[in-house]
Amino acid sequence: MYQISDFKTLKTGYGYPTSPQNPSAFALSPDTVLLYWKLPQSLNAPSKEIKYRITQQSSSLASPVSIGAKQFENGTFSAALSDIVSCIEDPCQAKIANLRSSADYKFWVAAIHFTRLQATFAEDDAISVEAVTRTMDIPGTLRLENVTSESIMLRWNSLEPQNLPEKIDVQYRLSGTDSTWTSSPNATFDPKSESSLNITIPTLRSSTSYDYRFVATYTGKYSYSEKEKTFTEQFFQPTQQGRTKAGTPSAPISVEITKERAFWILKWQKPENDGGAPIVSYAVEYRLVFVCQKKLSFFI
Repeated sequence: MYQISDFKTLKTGYGYPTSPQNPSAFALSPDTVLLYWKLPQSLNAPSKEIKYRITQQSSSLASPVSIGAKQFENGTFSAALSDIVSCIEDPCQAKIANLRSSADYKFWVAAIHFTRLQATFAEDDAISVEAVTRTMDIPGTLRLENVTSESIMLRWNSLEPQNLPEKIDVQYRLSGTDSTWTSSPNATFDPKSESSLNITIPTLRSSTSYDYRFVATYTGKYSYSEKEKTFTEQFFQPTQQGRTKAGTPSAPISVEITKERAFWILKWQKPENDGGAPIVSYAVEYRLVFVCQKKLSFFI
């Protein structure tokens, strides 16, 4: 004789998603790649609960490594990089930045249920096939050519890359500050017509350090899932630095002269602007204005 207990219900957990489909990678600039893929054929869970981890491998790496990406959401890419991105409808996309120029890359996308994000490895069945691309070449160099107390001259030289940007913009700002980058006058040009060019940045402070860089704007087209799309992407050259020379100081101020018996005492205060370098000496000059009255004028 036996007795049966009350019934208890339970619900099994979600299964593993299958691999993301049709991954493709497109180079947008020398350091940025756009990665596309489609949702797994079988999510085995609500699409909001499935997350995606991207791994990459270049010739300098022995094995694939996880890489941060900019998530695409509400029609735009996030500013911050994230190890995990979301996607709830096709096509999925993410932007990968800070890559090496002129390098071959392979990318994989792994689908992971959010409850298993702490796992070291994703299930093999949930990892996509590889997507391959090559980042663009650096378009050119920008180097310091000459400096004065009021200006910096920079020299642009094209490296004749396979993919030329639409335009080059030379920018500068004060070093050591968070000030906004300023575009130099007449320093935006078409690299297709200017393979070598001198750019002068005028009206600068004397004996002052400035950051400078070029910004290359790329435009183009790519096709995914039989749909042609256009893109605009900017490449920011790593910041370089130059320093203007010391300039001419302003005139001494509060100049006074008094007579003490048989001699004169001349006093003054230092100039408001030293020209960017310490003043180590002063020259005192005088001239006779009226000979008959023996009136003297002094200059510093």
